[in-house]
Amino acid sequence: MQLGKFVQEHTNSELKALTSSIQASMLRMLGPLAGLYLQHQLCSLAVLATNEEPRAVTTDAFANSLNTVIDRQGKRNALLGMHVPK
Repeated sequence: MQLGKFVQEHTNSELKALTSSIQASMLRMLGPLAGLYLQHQLCSLAVLATNEEPRAVTTDAFANSLNTVIDRQGKRNALLGMHVPK
């Protein structure tokens, strides 16, 4: 009886650890895709706003801010890619 309980508890903890590891891996893989999707949606919104009101100050500010954010994210990703773990 004790052996069965030990095996079940041990298996459950290993399964939980494996599940957590798989979830973390999936998030690492999906994170950049979600970021690209969000960037695409924001760029599409900026294009629509610019086409609707090309001379609006707010439209220009939004587009410039969006470009800055995307550029900084690209630089951040490049720096993270160059990081050498200890």
